[in-house]
Amino acid sequence: MSLKDRIENLHPQMLQSLEELVRIESVRGAAEEGAPYGMENARCLKRALEIAEELGYRTYNMDGHVGWAEYGEGDEMIGVAAHLDVVAGGDGWTVCEPFEPVIKDGKMFGRGTMDNKGPAVIALYALKTLVEEGFSPKRRIRILLGCDEENGSCCMKYYCANGGEIPVAGFTPDASFPLIQGEKGHMKLTVAKTFTQSEGWKLLNIQGGVASNVVPQHAKAELEVSADAKDYLKEEKDILVQLEGTHLVVEAAGVSAHASRPEHGENAIGRLCLYLQKLPLSKEAKEAISYLADKLGMDSTGAGFGINFSDEPSGPVTLNLGMISSVAKDGEVKVQAVLDSRCPVTYGYEELVPLVKDVFVSAGWDVEEESWSDSIYQPDDSEIVQKLLGVYRKVTGDMTPGYCIGGGTYAKDLPNILAFGAEKQGADHCIHGADEYIILEQMKESALIYAEAMKALAE
Repeated sequence: MSLKDRIENLHPQMLQSLEELVRIESVRGAAEEGAPYGMENARCLKRALEIAEELGYRTYNMDGHVGWAEYGEGDEMIGVAAHLDVVAGGDGWTVCEPFEPVIKDGKMFGRGTMDNKGPAVIALYALKTLVEEGFSPKRRIRILLGCDEENGSCCMKYYCANGGEIPVAGFTPDASFPLIQGEKGHMKLTVAKTFTQSEGWKLLNIQGGVASNVVPQHAKAELEVSADAKDYLKEEKDILVQLEGTHLVVEAAGVSAHASRPEHGENAIGRLCLYLQKLPLSKEAKEAISYLADKLGMDSTGAGFGINFSDEPSGPVTLNLGMISSVAKDGEVKVQAVLDSRCPVTYGYEELVPLVKDVFVSAGWDVEEESWSDSIYQPDDSEIVQKLLGVYRKVTGDMTPGYCIGGGTYAKDLPNILAFGAEKQGADHCIHGADEYIILEQMKESALIYAEAMKALAE
């Protein structure tokens, strides 16, 4: 019997296992003993490991952070790293409730069906086809199941820091086919400017954005203005102005997008700052707002900081002004901004982060917090790229080359692996949104790709 036929036979069982896991609301919660990311995440890991045991694998639970299912013998191990935690269900679902999966029109709908419970289940059943076939790998095959990918991958960091075995090769089924050969470096920077206000319109409050890694779709400022304020107000696209006496509210609309692809969005904070800088603000407020307008505004290339470089494998720098907020206390106003940047894979920390920080500091801003993760990249001629792309092309006939992304996966935390599927490149499975889904027939194809990939890496 072929691997394809074995997958066909296992498909109903695969769907049942996925439905079980989707029904568990594994959104990060309060830490408890044995459940560092909340009881539901721990319950989901427990059930996934039970499914793995039912399929015949050795299993292990590493303190509730990560578990694994393993098959085969040998001194070396290949790893397949998936995650069981999900983002919140959210609003706007039309096909089903987020954690009550439904199969309709050849798809299974539900939170986590694609990100990333579906691919985790696919990997477990893909390995089962190799077991049924009698495949005897030279390297052990370990399917890792993390519980905190959506909130910084603390689970995989814990695994690596506490003696977790590092694979010699492998993949994470948490991105797109044909293959992610590189992931850009990632900077998150929090800066602040504190000032008092003299003559002119007073900035009372400014707020915008929901997360640093999202292009903000809304931003709002409140001002105390002079009696002749209406003479300064002009109608502009995507700007709403409400004036009541000497109280002015300005709201800006944008278009949301992921910060790794800010060119797909329109930055509401930048739009708001560009409007506010035209108003007769107090000198101190105007300096702070104009600085953000001039250096960032609606631009996402980093040109205002001299970091608008690019490379052939991964493309240009991106820079997103993701959040802004203010606090007024004892006559002072503190404006805080949070930036997100993705750095091309052939550049590093020293070529980007110090320059951005220095430009802010030279203008009187304070750097309050920074984080950085290095890029990863495997060239076309590397063994892992050759094997994974070779498998994908053998199964699908698709000769599309691998590519780089601005986002990050477990490949940044677990050495020697790359992101490999399970989405088709350019597909929209409504990940993190309403009506997330996975296509049932594509599950079968992905299972065949993953079975062949495990075999290629482990033999």
